[in-house]
Amino acid sequence: METITNKIEDALRYWWVFFVIGAVFFIAGFVVFSYPTESYTALTAVFVFSFMLAGVLRIVYAIKARHFLRNWGWQLALGFLSLALSGFLLSVPGLAALSLALTVGFFLLFSSANVISEAIDLRAEETSGAGWLIFFGVLGMIASLFLLFHPVFGVGTLIVWTSLAFIINGIFYIGLSFRMRSGSKILSQSHA
Repeated sequence: METITNKIEDALRYWWVFFVIGAVFFIAGFVVFSYPTESYTALTAVFVFSFMLAGVLRIVYAIKARHFLRNWGWQLALGFLSLALSGFLLSVPGLAALSLALTVGFFLLFSSANVISEAIDLRAEETSGAGWLIFFGVLGMIASLFLLFHPVFGVGTLIVWTSLAFIINGIFYIGLSFRMRSGSKILSQSHA
C-alpha cells in the first residue's frame, strides 16, 4: 500500500517540469521586452510557442501525476486551455493580433490563480518560502488584471505588462521547481 510520503515523493520527482515551464515564461518575458518594435504578428508567435509548450508540459505532468497528486485535474485543464489558446492564435492571426491583450490577460490570470493555489498547498505543508511564492502569484495576477482592464494603453504598455507577467510567472515556477527538488532530496535522504 502506497503511503502519503510515497505519493508526495512521486509528485516531487517531476520538479523539472515546473522548471521548464518557468524558464519558458521567463525567457518569453525577456524576448517580449527586448524586441518592442517587432510586429504584433511576431509577438503573437512568441505567445503561441509559449502557450503550446506550457500546455503540452502541463498535460504530460498531469497525466504522470494523476495517481498521486490531488489537483492534477486543474493542471490538465490548464494544459488544455494553453493548447486551445495557442490553436486559436494560430487559426485566426488577424483576430489574434486585435485580441492579444485580452487573450494573454485571461491566460495569465488563470495561470496566476494556479500559482497562488500551488503556493497555498505548499504553505499547508509548512514549506519554507511559500509566502514568497504567493507574493509572486499575486504580482502575476495584478499584471494580468492590468492587461484585462487597460488594453487601450497600446502596444508599448502591452509589451511591458505582458513581459512582467511572464517574468513573474517564470520566477514563481522556477522557485516552485527548486522547492520541489529540495523536498524530493529531503525525502530521498530520509529513506536512506
